[in-house]
Amino acid sequence: MNPAPGYGNPDLKLTGAFYQGYGIRVEGDEVIKDSDVEYADDLFLKYGNAIGQLDEQRHEQYVEEELAPTLYEKVREQTGLI
Repeated sequence: MNPAPGYGNPDLKLTGAFYQGYGIRVEGDEVIKDSDVEYADDLFLKYGNAIGQLDEQRHEQYVEEELAPTLYEKVREQTGLI
């Protein structure tokens, strides 16, 4: 229905309900992804860990534009360094 992801790529944000209820928690050494919609288990079975992951280009963009500046600012606030 949404051509933006490209042919053959699933659009898991059709209504937004899955991502609105999406969360991540850590239990021991394991990272658990979950959503509170009733069909979440079906999506995780079908797409596995691909849900919530960024492709290489978007990962680099996120690190450079979002993560690194925020991390640097937090370190600067806490330590006065950088």
